[in-house]
Amino acid sequence: MFLSKNPNMPKDLMLVDDYSNKAFKQIGIGLIAEKQELAIKGSKNMKAPKLSASQWMSYLGIVNKLAPFPKKLTLQIPEGVRRLGATFAIRGDDVLYVYEDGVPGDHPNPEDVLKSFEISK
Repeated sequence: MFLSKNPNMPKDLMLVDDYSNKAFKQIGIGLIAEKQELAIKGSKNMKAPKLSASQWMSYLGIVNKLAPFPKKLTLQIPEGVRRLGATFAIRGDDVLYVYEDGVPGDHPNPEDVLKSFEISK
């Protein structure tokens, strides 16, 4: 669903994890509020996305399909909903840049990510 709603994303460069979150765990990406210093950092830059009314309606119409809810729901909030993300810049086998999200919606300055490629030439 994510890839179909984002047609500009190069599908051959995307990793889509399953509900086990193995890829996230292997690289040490945590859960919401697990690392307080990241949550404080991430909260400073949070702001609502600038979406038009039709974009908000489109989002609200598909959010339940995109949300990482397992098939068997329990009373606990699913791990996939609590799992944070990160941004990586990778060249070959070298990791040039890592930015771990502190809260949902947190992300690095894109210019910083691009600069990491320039520095490592």
